[in-house]
Amino acid sequence: MRWKIAALVLIVGAVLLRALVAVLIDRDQYNTTNNSKRDTMVSVPAVSSAVVDEKQAAILLGIAPSTLRNLRSQMRGPKFIRIGRRIVYRPDDIQVFLEAHVVDPGAFR
Repeated sequence: MRWKIAALVLIVGAVLLRALVAVLIDRDQYNTTNNSKRDTMVSVPAVSSAVVDEKQAAILLGIAPSTLRNLRSQMRGPKFIRIGRRIVYRPDDIQVFLEAHVVDPGAFR
């Protein structure tokens, strides 16, 4: 019974991760201009999709949240935003951090 619950948690987690990555990579993919309700509704900026929390950022980076905390405390991680006690990351800053750590093995030959 435990393995069934664990498998279900993994499947749900994978589905949620795919949905999060799809939203972060291409937010406009899900916006349709043919929807007349969307044109008449008041547009409210989606703050939750503009930033990700520590766990989501760690998932995007492929590291543990504790590793991300350590990098942040040493000021070696991606740029972050502190709002009170809350720490959030902009997806663009995570991308810049990843690009800055690309290693080209051919450059060392």
